[in-house]
Amino acid sequence: MIVDETVKNLDALKDRYVPEARASYSPVSHYDYMYELHNHLQTQGCEILNERYTLIADKLDKEDENKTPGLIMFAKIGIAYKDHQNERFTYNFGAINSHNTKHAIKLFAGAEFGLCSNGMIWGAEYTTNQRHQGTNIIQSVRSMIESGYSHVQLQHKKMDDAVAVMEKIGIGRDRAAEIVMDAMKSKAIAPSAIEPVWDHWEQRTPEGELFPERNMWSLYNAFTEKFKDERINNVYTKNRKLNNFITNTPEYMEEYYK
Repeated sequence: MIVDETVKNLDALKDRYVPEARASYSPVSHYDYMYELHNHLQTQGCEILNERYTLIADKLDKEDENKTPGLIMFAKIGIAYKDHQNERFTYNFGAINSHNTKHAIKLFAGAEFGLCSNGMIWGAEYTTNQRHQGTNIIQSVRSMIESGYSHVQLQHKKMDDAVAVMEKIGIGRDRAAEIVMDAMKSKAIAPSAIEPVWDHWEQRTPEGELFPERNMWSLYNAFTEKFKDERINNVYTKNRKLNNFITNTPEYMEEYYK
């Protein structure tokens, strides 16, 4: 992989090489794609915190002897947004675009994610693709961004609702210990996580002291604090297992269906 350059602002993507459209291929410039993503995020009230665009040289056609600079783009855009309680959160959107047939137009999102030069993405909570086809490719890209953002927001709304439920569920020390052990038995957490989770719950750590309330939300944060030490490609899977475990506890089910 030859990295031509890495740029950190949208305007630096202007005036880059874009191949001619063909019968079965409709290119979209790196700038146009990222402009549409920027525009939609800002229209939705998101603050752009940082941006990074890595441009890769590659062959336009397999038969070519030389590689064309900036043919492939990998992008990561960090944003801040406010939830229903007006609390500020950060999040990331990523994108891939290429001017050969190696990659489709890709959009993905997650609190943290990683990506490889072969297009493999790990840790993302959402991914979608759009082929370089159609008579109005930019409209297709715009629709992909809109639906992708709506999906992410819906997932965040579900999490906001879950937090509101967990905050109402009071938990005593004995029941908290049972839940931690049940989480381990159901493989929502590893056996090695029991001690740090319990130290967090017992407020023996600075992080635990931030959650003095004896409720399900504080216990949930004891679980997720341990995930911060995990590899990115493990966190999303483990978090889904934990969410499934917590939302199926008797306390959560009872409060949720009130």
